[in-house]
Amino acid sequence: MADTSTYWHIAHPDYQSGDDLLCRSQLAQEGRAPEWAWDEADQGFDGDVVCLFPDTAGGRTDADWLWSERPNYALLRIDLPSDIRTIQVEEGYPAVPGCICGETVTVVRAGYVEGLILG
Repeated sequence: MADTSTYWHIAHPDYQSGDDLLCRSQLAQEGRAPEWAWDEADQGFDGDVVCLFPDTAGGRTDADWLWSERPNYALLRIDLPSDIRTIQVEEGYPAVPGCICGETVTVVRAGYVEGLILG
């Protein structure tokens, strides 16, 4: 078994357990991209990556904030094998180019619960 690192992702309600987690650009190519949700960023910004929150106190706090802003979204746990390349986006968060294999994704909960991710 390869070493893994844990990350968190707040997923649109359309995400189905077991599916690969696709970047927005791939979702758009398939005609499945959700409405743009970021007023402060140009549409498509970071669209070629799946952005993640690290499993740190700060990362979990940021994930909790985003989830509270989108309470009908789902909290996902990503156990990413160490051989999967991550990059850092402009905001400083880790991200995976393209998609994340569904086998590494666990749906923790659909629908926001205050503080759940904080521990």
